[in-house]
Amino acid sequence: MLKNTELLSKLNAKQIKAILLLIEGKPPEEVARVLGIHSKTLYRWLEKDIDFKKALQEAKESIFNEALENLKSLSREAVNTLRDLLTSRHKDTARLGSAKTILELALKQKELEDIEKRIEALEERLEGKNEL
Repeated sequence: MLKNTELLSKLNAKQIKAILLLIEGKPPEEVARVLGIHSKTLYRWLEKDIDFKKALQEAKESIFNEALENLKSLSREAVNTLRDLLTSRHKDTARLGSAKTILELALKQKELEDIEKRIEALEERLEGKNEL
């Protein structure tokens, strides 16, 4: 979650704790209260502190990527569930719905990864043109 030690070394203990509370979904006012700081201080970090903003973004991305990896690992199980339901005589709409949802989310993730790769390739091409 918070793995960038170089970036973390630029933050104080309250900033690190604030990031942990924010990624748990706590509202900024509650985070400020828990940390014993004024909410304006937290909003200043959120708006103007580049290192704080970057660490928060990295933490959010790390959690999101971990969730996506978990989702990917469930895809095989979802396919097996669909296979079992296709050959079963019993109707199990809850299992079928879950399996379909997992597969749909996995497909969306694949689509997003493909789009991200395409954007990165375009950015590299643009950077190459700007260097000329």
